[in-house]
Amino acid sequence: MAGTAVEEEVLERVKPRESEYREVLSIYEAVRSALEEGLKGKVAGFEVSLQGSVAKGTWLSGDVDLDVFILFPAELGKQWIKRYSLKLLLKVFEDWNHAVRYAEHPYLTLLVNGYEVDVVPALRLSSARDARTAVDRTPFHTEYVNSRLTEEMRDQVRLLKAFMKGIGVYGAEVRMRGFSGYLAELLVIAYGDFRGVLEAASRWRRPVVIDVENHYGGNIGEILERFPDSPLVVVDPVDPRRNAAAAVSPRRMGELSWAARMYLEKPSLDYFFPPRREPGLSELESMLEASGMEVVFLAFETPSLAPDVLWGELLRMARRARGVAENWGFRVVEVDAWSLDGDALIAVVAESGGLSPSELVVGPHFDNYEHSERFLAKYLESAVAGPWIGEDGRWRAVRPRRYRSLKTLLDERSDEYMVAPHFRGVKPRVLGLSEAYKLLSARGGLNWLYRVLRLSPPWLSD
Repeated sequence: MAGTAVEEEVLERVKPRESEYREVLSIYEAVRSALEEGLKGKVAGFEVSLQGSVAKGTWLSGDVDLDVFILFPAELGKQWIKRYSLKLLLKVFEDWNHAVRYAEHPYLTLLVNGYEVDVVPALRLSSARDARTAVDRTPFHTEYVNSRLTEEMRDQVRLLKAFMKGIGVYGAEVRMRGFSGYLAELLVIAYGDFRGVLEAASRWRRPVVIDVENHYGGNIGEILERFPDSPLVVVDPVDPRRNAAAAVSPRRMGELSWAARMYLEKPSLDYFFPPRREPGLSELESMLEASGMEVVFLAFETPSLAPDVLWGELLRMARRARGVAENWGFRVVEVDAWSLDGDALIAVVAESGGLSPSELVVGPHFDNYEHSERFLAKYLESAVAGPWIGEDGRWRAVRPRRYRSLKTLLDERSDEYMVAPHFRGVKPRVLGLSEAYKLLSARGGLNWLYRVLRLSPPWLSD
């Protein structure tokens, strides 16, 4: 299927129908009316407004979260928002299906007719530069995007979002570290359309700098000085002190670049709608056996935390588990994490789960007599070979390896990687493939398990 035909088919699937628009906007009106009636007389000068992708006309059919903002007078301040706004919202929506969520300050998520509605308190400001929390900039983002996007460009944003979702790089949250919806909109504004973004991305060389409104007058050096170590810098048009691409990791940037190259060469619907893989246990065991690798899973329950807090801690522990394994001589290929409704798994994939009975230890130079004496005292009796002085003048010895099994290591030294604040002292269950398969098959996680063992993303594997 040619590129334009693919993109026409994608738009046919992801562009909301008129009936969807009516339903979504009717829900917004119901929430707005409840807020205006419920807050009347309790606080003066507030304003209810629709924000996010619905307000910008860039949302995808069947995948919409309504963002309803209550903009309070700026003079109330950030601390007032933190202390009092939630109480007001809970009173308004006490009879609605709701949940309290937390970011920089608390907000409510309502479930209305199958749609999630985020009700977010913020301050009404005259400039995005005065923002005191991240959400304070949102109305300025909405206003800017609406001033720059044509109806045709909105469809191009939809194509880009669907592509990013399909290849697994969409979302700026900690779990993903990818491209936000706002960033997708800015990329279309910068490059004109979906294919313009892909053509540019396919040629990206780090660092990439995009300054749509030319806030820095073309001074790339000044931009890079302000945003060091960022592989992708997209100067926020409404606040040039901010990098709108700050969340994007080198991995996600690279995945978009290479998926773009391959799509432009051979367009396919699979980039937008990748098939889910839920293989049987025997297929996964065969994959693992053929690769010669070993995988160990760390399973534990999770408390109720804000998603970014939870994923920040999961990823921290995954990195620590990698470090523990590598410190004991295992060559770790990859680590990954999965979580759903109170359960979590960390997967540690290694070249091999078993090591040789002994290992080489390289000690101090012979003329570092103090350290040499300690080395000799330690290994004269315990070494299986040596000690001896090598050609480089350093002491060497071969000692018995303490841990030959990755599973045993991660089981016995869990206190060295279960270090995140909400998981200290938690003892994970250390699982093999068959045990993890059983848990994940019951929780819809087999597609993740397949990806862990396959390692290649679907758009590259196929």
